[in-house]
Amino acid sequence: MKLLKEILRRGFKGMAIGVFLIYTIGFIFVLVSGQKQIITSSFFIKQYIAGAVIGFSFGVLNLLYQVDKLGIIESTIIHFLGICIVFFPMAYYADWVGNDSMSIIEALVILMISYFFIWFFCYVGWKKQINIHISLTVQQTQATEWAMPLCATR
Repeated sequence: MKLLKEILRRGFKGMAIGVFLIYTIGFIFVLVSGQKQIITSSFFIKQYIAGAVIGFSFGVLNLLYQVDKLGIIESTIIHFLGICIVFFPMAYYADWVGNDSMSIIEALVILMISYFFIWFFCYVGWKKQINIHISLTVQQTQATEWAMPLCATR
């Protein structure tokens, strides 16, 4: 039950972020293009569904990094493959990627580059948090060891 709650919590958080990003990126493209765009309800719904499914999946797939049996490399490979399995059908559904090989290759290259940069910055952040946690734990242990003889003499 606890795992299901965590899956849903991360999934819905990811879904909200995904929908927000899809519409923000779309809005920026419309502004940059300078052209008037007519957005149909079917286009709007497709974008929402794609953003929601991709975001939910990304949020849930991040749980892989918490599995103790998996190392960072295994987690990253499985995470990336999971993202590809979800992203490409949704990208095709939302008309972000055509069905020709060049479009798929371009999308894969963009996804890989984006994934690498996001992963790298997350890794740096995780490493910094781990080092802070280790440092605090060492300080607490040293403070406890220092205080123990004083307590024992009383």
